[in-house]
Parts: sequence; structure tokens; C-alpha cells
Amino acid sequence: MSRLDSHDQARGMDRRTLVTAGGAAAIAAAGATVLGATPAGAAPLVPVLSPVNPQRVYDSRAAGALGPISNGQVDTLTSGPAADAMAYLLNVTVVNTTGFGWISVFSADLASTTSSTLNWYGPNQTMVNTAYTWIRTSDSGIKVSCGGGGSTQYILDLTGVLFMYDAGAAPSFPSAAAAADSSRLLTGTRL
Repeated sequence: MSRLDSHDQARGMDRRTLVTAGGAAAIAAAGATVLGATPAGAAPLVPVLSPVNPQRVYDSRAAGALGPISNGQVDTLTSGPAADAMAYLLNVTVVNTTGFGWISVFSADLASTTSSTLNWYGPNQTMVNTAYTWIRTSDSGIKVSCGGGGSTQYILDLTGVLFMYDAGAAPSFPSAAAAADSSRLLTGTRL
């Protein structure tokens, strides 16, 4: 079940969210609206995926990067203000793994997450998975955390950008400039 929380509001979701059938009553009871059940005068938000030419936006092995991430560490990756609320569609790759573990990719608006994006089960593995994550609009921020006892290098390749549009507006796709703006290289700090 999806839920309405402060993260949704921080992303500009305007108290509207997608929910499963079982969660609609709980969302309505919280004073939110279910997509399709629109308050008077408001239109639901509609996601639009804009593919971009694949671009490597972060590689922990690169000169000046943060290096391998280990159990309990969180990297915050940023690239400057975003033009609008959006999510990244990423290919997430782990390389040069040690032990076993997992990494999670999520919005920098969140302190942490209990989900994993990619798990590895031994040393010297290379594994890939796809991830969507909302970005923090103020600095295009995302976070990568590591758990499970091992460590790994990781690579993030941007393959698409998800924008939210008001369904009441004329349909349009983001401009090439907006998509290009979202694909700048990320720089990081580690906690």
C-alpha cells in the first residue's frame, strides 16, 4: 500500500497519491484524495516519463568520488537545484563487492529507508538493477545507503526523468533543456 506522508508533500504531491484499493479508505480518512477522486477545482497529477540519452551521473570509483560504500554508511549525491519536482530512472550497478550486502537508492528528502535496491551475496560481483527515486528539488539530491556487512563500489546511470503534470493542463513533455538540466553529474558527501 502506498501512503501519504511528509515526503509526498515535500515532492509537491499536493496531498494526492496513488494507492492500492485497500489503502484508499485510510488515505481518505487522513484528509487526502485518491487519484481519480479529485477535489473540486483541482486536477490530479499525472506522471510523464521522459527518456534521456543514458548518461553516467555517478561512479564511486572515479577520481574525486567517495570510493566504496560500507555497512551503515549513507552517501548524499547532489548536482544543483532542479527545475521542477521529478524522479530519476536509474540503472544501479554494484562492482568490486566484498562480503554480502545491499544498497538502497532513495530521495535525499528522507533520513533513511528500510528497502533495498540491489543485493549482492559474495565478493567480486557485478550486478545491476533499475531504480526510480524522487529527487530533493533544492539540490537534485538522492541518497545511497549500504547495509548487510559488506562493501561495494557503485555506479548510477540516468536513463529517464519522471515529471509530474497537472492533468487539467494541455499534455506536454519536458523540454530537452529540462531533461538535460536533470542529467548533470552528481557529487557526494558521506555520513
